[in-house]
Amino acid sequence: MKVKTSKITNLFPTPFGRVEFEGFDDIHRRIVEFVHECEAQGKIRDSRVDVTSNWGNGFQIPLLREKVPVIEEFTQHIYQSFEGFLRSIGLGEIDADITADAWIVVSRTGGYNAPHIHPHGTFSSIYYVSIPERPSPQGYLELVNPLGSAALQSFGSTNQLVEPKEGTLMFFPSHLMHGVHPFEGEGERISLNFDYTIVQKDTDGSNPLRGIQRG
Repeated sequence: MKVKTSKITNLFPTPFGRVEFEGFDDIHRRIVEFVHECEAQGKIRDSRVDVTSNWGNGFQIPLLREKVPVIEEFTQHIYQSFEGFLRSIGLGEIDADITADAWIVVSRTGGYNAPHIHPHGTFSSIYYVSIPERPSPQGYLELVNPLGSAALQSFGSTNQLVEPKEGTLMFFPSHLMHGVHPFEGEGERISLNFDYTIVQKDTDGSNPLRGIQRG
């Protein structure tokens, strides 16, 4: 007797994309100014009052509900990167409607994001605008291993810590549990966050990736 065939298949893979930008210092400055203006005007969802994933000292700012020049300008770079992410995982030609939602998350000393998923999205992304330098794991993103039963094994069960860096954009499935560790001291952690919802069409239509629509 002999082996006829042998094959290894990776089941239930989880795509994680990372894009690093440079030369966006002026845009970062304008986004920080926009954040402080919204806070001064009370246009925020305070984590101490409203239901958000933020806990402690922080707040969120909903976006895409009104036109903000710096946000309009920068999101085009985000959408182009998302199109590239979809192409890299074999979804570049999918015939579907894609909508996007976005918000800013701000955390200050002691603030953090509890582990959560984004149930209304297909994919999510995080872009880091301002990050205070802290030792691990302060302010780090933690991705939870989606294969829950892997925790019963002595290998392959570790969650993934991701160091946040200004100018870095990350993509991952919205069902992937994730959270952010608290940090202490001065400074503020500011990120742009997006959910992309993909609904496949039943009839022929144009390639939706030629223009992502707002939700």
